[in-house]
Amino acid sequence: YITSEQANTLAIDTEGAVWQMHRSREFKKIDINAKITAVDAGAHYAVALDSDGNVWTWGANKCGQLGDGTTADNDTPQQVFTNAAMISAGADAVMAVTKNNELYAWGSGWSHKLPKKDYDNTENCLKPTKYESDIKFAYAECGKGISNMVLDIDGNRYCWGDYTYNMGVEPSQIGSDTSV
Repeated sequence: YITSEQANTLAIDTEGAVWQMHRSREFKKIDINAKITAVDAGAHYAVALDSDGNVWTWGANKCGQLGDGTTADNDTPQQVFTNAAMISAGADAVMAVTKNNELYAWGSGWSHKLPKKDYDNTENCLKPTKYESDIKFAYAECGKGISNMVLDIDGNRYCWGDYTYNMGVEPSQIGSDTSV
């Protein structure tokens, strides 16, 4: 498995170890004491999901994308969330879908990247925060730009993002496909 965003590339080897190449030409093994099953690269930070559903983050944290309650950078992987089924990193925001089909998000609120009920709230979110909804989420894609998409357990698709592109500030249904 391999993922990349800007000058940040991550890979998982067959034993579940994470390797990262960030602004260099060589991969460096990242010390996480867990078997990693998924990784995603943000612009200058990383997110990993282990086999127990724990979410780990490290790197730049200007917008709170590490989810540790601060905006301080941290090069040491830290566990910030549990019970996750999947993760997705955007340029500076993160989404996680739990094993209970709930959506959590944290990081940059700029251009309405985070799903929120408050139309004018574009502030950063420094900790994983549940999006209160009756939707049962199955998958989330935190856009590398300014838009996001999610899929619910029935195959319905939702998106949101920068309201200047008329996408809205919270998930709005854009279609469904029962074959998904």
